Amino acid sequence: MGNCVNKSLPEFKALAAETGINSNVLAAKIGVWQTENNKIGIFPALSELVGLENFTQKVNESIATDQVTEGVDENLKSQKQNEEIDQAMNNFLKSIGVKLETVSKIRNKNGKIIDAVAKADMIKRVVQVVNGRASVDTLPEEAAHFFVELLQTDGNPLFTAMMNNIEGYSIYDEVVNDPRYQEAYEGDETKLKKEAVGKLIAQQLVKNLQGKDSPAKMKRANTWFERVMQAIRKFFSKASRNPYSRGAYIMLSEKVSEYLNVEDNIEKLESGEYYEMSSKIVDDPRKTVEQKLDETIKNYKSATVSAEKNGFKEKWIVEEGSDELQRYVGKAGSPFEGVVIRGRVSDDVKKHFRNMRGRGPETAEESSRRKEAQTIRMETGTAGHHTLEDLINLKTNNLKTTKAQILANSPFNKTQFDTLSKGVDDIINQVNKEQDKINKKNGTKGKAIFRTEQIIINTGKDTGGTIDLLVLFNDGSAAVYDYKFVSPSIEAGYVDRKTGKIVNDPFAVKMDTYNIQIGAYKQTLLNEYGVTKVRQSRIVPIHIRYEYNKEKQRITRNITKIQMGTKYSQFLEQIPVAEEMTDFEKINDVITKLIIRKKNVEDRLKNKNFQVGETFEKAKLAKETMEKQLRKLQLNQDVAYVLNGLKKDLKDLEKRVQENEPLTEKGEPNPDYLTLDELNDLNNDLIFYRNLLRLDDYMTNLRTEDPTKYAKTIEIQKEVGTSIEIGQSMVETKIRDRVADNARERGIKGIEDYNPSIDYMTGAFVTLSKQNNPFLRNLYGIVDELNYDKRKAVKVVAAEIQRLQDAVLAQSSTPGSIKAFDPLINNATGNFVPKFQKEFYESRDKAIQEGNSRWFEENTVINQENYDKKFKGYRDNKKKLLKRKFTDNNKAIERELLAWDKQHDIVKHFKTASVSLGGKYFLKADEKFLTSEYLKIQSNPALKEFYEYYQDKIRVIEEMFGKSLGTGFIAEIYKEFVESQQTDGFFNKKSFDSIIEKTQVREHDLSLGMRDDNTNKLIRKIPKLFITPVVDGNGNVDPSLKSRDLGKGLLLLFDAALDYQMKMEVMPEVMAMEQLLKDNTIKEIDTDAFGDVIPTLSGVTRKLFETRNNADVFTGYVDQYFFANTVGTTDIKIGKTSAIKTALQLKQYHSLISLGVKMPVAAGAFFAGQFGLYQQAAKNRFITVKSLKTSQAALMKADPKMRAIAEYFDMYQRDDAKTRANKLSANYVTRHLTNDKWFSFLSTADRGIDATISHSVAQNMGLDPDTNEIKRLSQLPEGTKSILDLMEIKENPQWKGTAGNISNKAVDRYIVTMPGMTKKQELEFRNTAKRVSDKVKGTMSDEDIALYNNTLLMRFMMHYKSWLPGVAMERFGKQRYDQILKTFDEGTWISTFNNMEVSSAMNSKEALDKEVGLLGYIGQVGKDIARIGIDVVTFGLTDQFKVKEDLARAKFEQWAANNKDNPEFTEKLKNPEQKEEMFRDFIDMKRGNIKANIMEMRLTMLFMLLLMAMGGDYDDDGKIDIRQSRAGRKLYAITNRTYRELAVFTQPQEFLESGRATGIPLLTLGGQLFKLSSNTLDEMRDDLLGEDSNRDKTERFHFSFKLVPGLNALTKTLEFSESDKNART
Repeated sequence: MGNCVNKSLPEFKALAAETGINSNVLAAKIGVWQTENNKIGIFPALSELVGLENFTQKVNESIATDQVTEGVDENLKSQKQNEEIDQAMNNFLKSIGVKLETVSKIRNKNGKIIDAVAKADMIKRVVQVVNGRASVDTLPEEAAHFFVELLQTDGNPLFTAMMNNIEGYSIYDEVVNDPRYQEAYEGDETKLKKEAVGKLIAQQLVKNLQGKDSPAKMKRANTWFERVMQAIRKFFSKASRNPYSRGAYIMLSEKVSEYLNVEDNIEKLESGEYYEMSSKIVDDPRKTVEQKLDETIKNYKSATVSAEKNGFKEKWIVEEGSDELQRYVGKAGSPFEGVVIRGRVSDDVKKHFRNMRGRGPETAEESSRRKEAQTIRMETGTAGHHTLEDLINLKTNNLKTTKAQILANSPFNKTQFDTLSKGVDDIINQVNKEQDKINKKNGTKGKAIFRTEQIIINTGKDTGGTIDLLVLFNDGSAAVYDYKFVSPSIEAGYVDRKTGKIVNDPFAVKMDTYNIQIGAYKQTLLNEYGVTKVRQSRIVPIHIRYEYNKEKQRITRNITKIQMGTKYSQFLEQIPVAEEMTDFEKINDVITKLIIRKKNVEDRLKNKNFQVGETFEKAKLAKETMEKQLRKLQLNQDVAYVLNGLKKDLKDLEKRVQENEPLTEKGEPNPDYLTLDELNDLNNDLIFYRNLLRLDDYMTNLRTEDPTKYAKTIEIQKEVGTSIEIGQSMVETKIRDRVADNARERGIKGIEDYNPSIDYMTGAFVTLSKQNNPFLRNLYGIVDELNYDKRKAVKVVAAEIQRLQDAVLAQSSTPGSIKAFDPLINNATGNFVPKFQKEFYESRDKAIQEGNSRWFEENTVINQENYDKKFKGYRDNKKKLLKRKFTDNNKAIERELLAWDKQHDIVKHFKTASVSLGGKYFLKADEKFLTSEYLKIQSNPALKEFYEYYQDKIRVIEEMFGKSLGTGFIAEIYKEFVESQQTDGFFNKKSFDSIIEKTQVREHDLSLGMRDDNTNKLIRKIPKLFITPVVDGNGNVDPSLKSRDLGKGLLLLFDAALDYQMKMEVMPEVMAMEQLLKDNTIKEIDTDAFGDVIPTLSGVTRKLFETRNNADVFTGYVDQYFFANTVGTTDIKIGKTSAIKTALQLKQYHSLISLGVKMPVAAGAFFAGQFGLYQQAAKNRFITVKSLKTSQAALMKADPKMRAIAEYFDMYQRDDAKTRANKLSANYVTRHLTNDKWFSFLSTADRGIDATISHSVAQNMGLDPDTNEIKRLSQLPEGTKSILDLMEIKENPQWKGTAGNISNKAVDRYIVTMPGMTKKQELEFRNTAKRVSDKVKGTMSDEDIALYNNTLLMRFMMHYKSWLPGVAMERFGKQRYDQILKTFDEGTWISTFNNMEVSSAMNSKEALDKEVGLLGYIGQVGKDIARIGIDVVTFGLTDQFKVKEDLARAKFEQWAANNKDNPEFTEKLKNPEQKEEMFRDFIDMKRGNIKANIMEMRLTMLFMLLLMAMGGDYDDDGKIDIRQSRAGRKLYAITNRTYRELAVFTQPQEFLESGRATGIPLLTLGGQLFKLSSNTLDEMRDDLLGEDSNRDKTERFHFSFKLVPGLNALTKTLEFSESDKNART
């Protein structure tokens, strides 16, 4: 019993104020303290009061005896949470590293708002509690969830006990029967159990043990924390068997972290979220939604605000010349008064349109006309929305008005108004029907709620929008309807001129904007307002037409037509958008896939990016078909419609698949022939349509709802299903056979049945040309042919441009300057000055509007050349499509074809075609419309010819891109820094912009490929470069940033277009191979770590059924070669700056300061390369010692044939098109001051090696007189001419060189002919020479890449070491057959090792079996080493170390066993003579490799001895003699550099000590900057203090020079400092 305390005393009041505790509770506490301490009348200190241990029991006695706490329980119960319990839970959460957050709303894992009070997020380690909604058990429950997860992770038996017993408690039934928890945990029984366990532990923490205790017990449970603590501790003084109580006790223990090993287990928690739902389930889930919607209406309105004051600068938001714009603003008196919501949903729509098409320059008249029409449409649209709003509210919300009043307030006549009223009725009936379905499903009787012009705000994105019609269903779901008043163009063929009916889909081009707009509405409703699902998200199209004033050429406000609903056109059916789904998951899967397929086709139509064999008509038809299918599935789940359409398509599938002739006997396109691209599409179609055979949930519902429809659907499913299975098998087989046939034409066998597995090292580090898998060989063949054709075409066009440009520059007043092109360029647009007057285009548009064909007769002429070139092709494609559509119905074909002719055939149907598409394609303006600017150009023959050539070439480029570029187009290429300096003045802003631009991702970037703006994932499309307008840093089009170097730009544009066209042509074959690998149609052959084939027990080759390794490798190459994905690393952007591009620019800078204009580095590389050639010559195969010496002499003499063969076969490691484009630059400075000039010494050395190799190989190769195949002369009859002898050359009169004999033109110096050589032989020779070059230098080029280069980290790690994999493979490569060299190949070191007794032919076990003792075994190896040593030191005079045929034979047989199923060798290996011939070639390879390896050792030894000799002090003065003169030091540096290049493998310490083998070279840049700052500070200190500190002995500016490209090399050459003088490398 506690003492009674006088609460009126000052001491009591002071303690009450200090503690903040309820006065009755405080009095009880003090009374207990006074009684226990025998201090009646004395008041305790605060610390003594808090320190009470047994307060709970004592105060309970005090309450029972003295009744001092009357009303205390009621006061505490009214509080929403018990502070002391919360503090205990806070301590627990803190101890396990979990944060506590107060939020305004709870979202589930998908970001959707749910009706919950709190959430425990395991991954983020956070507990979120809704402000003001927590109860006494909220924190304990969420803390308990973490506790339970930790128990599970720890493997604690307490967790098992809890989970096993929970079903016996009533709380479990409450959780399981609550639909909110079922939905939140998706019916997961384990999570539901954990939820109940968490609740039960929380109940223990508030003394609610059974969950259904009496009110009295519940009352006591909500009192003080001390009671809980005491009860729990008392409970645990005994051996408790209740796992939930024990859990509660552990949570309150100070040693909880030790008990659970929290530090380790918290990191292992799996993803998961647990919720405490609000205690009351709202009967109508719409109440909360409506409350939030009402609050939005109450708080916000649409108002006009100042753009400038609110910081709006985006051009797609702010109309030019206006400062006003509409925003959502907080209403006066609301909590958000004056707050401006920054974004509107319509902003994204406007931005999308702006990105899609920029508006060109307008006259004042055009601008006025456009704005007036815009105003009329906007005002009418607004009035139409008000009319529809009033009609909806009249019919659903009892609006106090009449139809007559609504009509009177509208701009419509009675007929038009009735049309809208009927449309509203249709919507209401549709909504009610949907609500009835919901009621039937859920057993409810509610009605739908209609809300019009509903403002919604997305607080997270700070955007708002207004929904025309929002419907709320009684299950918490919604529907969104958006009215669109549209006036499709009659001229564009959307509307029939006579009937006024929409006959073509006018909405397709706007679908992206519809999806953006309605998608934003959907997300806001789901995430902000608690809508559970958006059932329908639809555009309601309304066709409106206005009276046209022909005289003023403007529309008027007089409305002539209103159409709404399918009664008027199939295209006025509601349009489901924003991925509207159904109630059936399986159909939704189909819809999702169909949307993706439709989007792909739409992209091709939008970008004119058609597949091979695909036309606009065909793509358009495919899109229309998909749209119909989508609408049928979304609107009424009409599966039968889709299947019936497929049934028709499958009707003559077998006939079409078996058709092998692309043309009919009459030479017309065969409508039954399927191109490879069509086969790929058909295969994807069949895979897609198989989804329609597995609609379990839909079919189950259909069986109940509509048995008749169910029976019909089942029947067609069975019928179509069989056809799909058979059809897909046929199509797959056809694709495989077609790909195999194409590969065989390239000389590659095995595509159809031979697919050896590719190991990681081979896949990552071996370049494509060296891969032996048939699929990769075929891919290389495709790429190689493509590059060959492109190089040839670029050479021709470069020569044409060079001739025309030379003429322009020669007659210019500013010769040798880009300004010579100024008369051709319109400064305002950055394009050519227009050829025809704007009046022509205005009058033409008017004539089309009026259908005035006579105007065309008087003012245009037929472009006969264009008509003859294109019309027949267009018509043939149309006819082919019609034949497929109507089969043998010739009348229908003729009818449709005639209608098409009337729109297109300008020759036979001038009157109708001129005012339609034929006029657009095949008519050109009469010369009377020529502009004054063009007439000036016409007076200058050189300018005119260049202008016309450029325009003609643009037409060709448009064909290549399949995209119209517009009249006067000039390539969209950014000015380089040097050009900007030349044209805009030195150190101007644009010059610096051109530097900053290099760190930003632009359209022309080839390093990152095309990427999705949101996900950064690669978009697998071939880039169309240099056609997207040049923009400034803010994304605004800026023609002043565009290059005016016209010749250079045109060649780059042509190269890009040609690259695009050629890749598109081969893409079907590439994609077909990729799909065959992905589907594992051709099973991978299993191999071991050494590349040996693994057989099954029966001896058959083992195949892998579940792997996609080869497919991944293949895809990696495709992504790099075709989709420009050369850096697969995810980019990070800081503002507009790309981390990847910045890093790559730093890498380039590091190369400049490390290698730029460094002659010793180049000299070392050149001499090392020449000595490397001696290693190849030692093999006596493709290069001999004799041919090498001849070639080296030819290099010294500048033999014309050496240069001619290198130029003709493009042997140099360079981007040929870019190199020629640079040489086409009209300005001398921009032509010569290019990035590659920094590496001119290195590139000259490189070209010298390549020229030597191609010349030498050409001496040893010839054409077989019988087969015309390229072979080594040693394999051909004596007297056969070499490639070099076959070559005929003559001087190119266009070529002009500099003083150093370096080309100053974009043309080759010599015109070469190669009699008897076809494209195939030229490619074989070039590849052979390239392969020999690779063996010498190991350099990787853009033509022949390795996949490791695709990652940024590996690219940085291999910086300065990209040659390493190639030269390493030359020495350590596995035994293989080189399909390019058509001979066996192996690493030279491996050949030497395998020729010793320590080899796989006789391992140690075999040695013991043959009774060879250990000493004898070692002795044999020693003899081989000695023989190698003798051969090294005698310089080839002896031949001690010879090929051991028995060892070689064993290796050859192993190879033969691995390749017995390889179609390339199967027949040869079966033929004993041919097999023996192959073995002889194998022996020859071994012999050559051993000699090459010995030559490498010999050369390394010689250079080591030479360096030792050069390091001598022969006059005994203590100094190295050769380093006493500058010439001596430079000679030593070059010799040392050459030795380091040669000794990479024989003396690896040289490579390691050089720094090239270490880490990421770019990181040394940081070290250099640190040294620079340190040196600068030291020198400054010396200057200030007047002393010379010994702390930093490095000279002034030493590190500064190191960081300046070129200056580093210059100071080293001039030995600017002692450091440079003493440097040995």
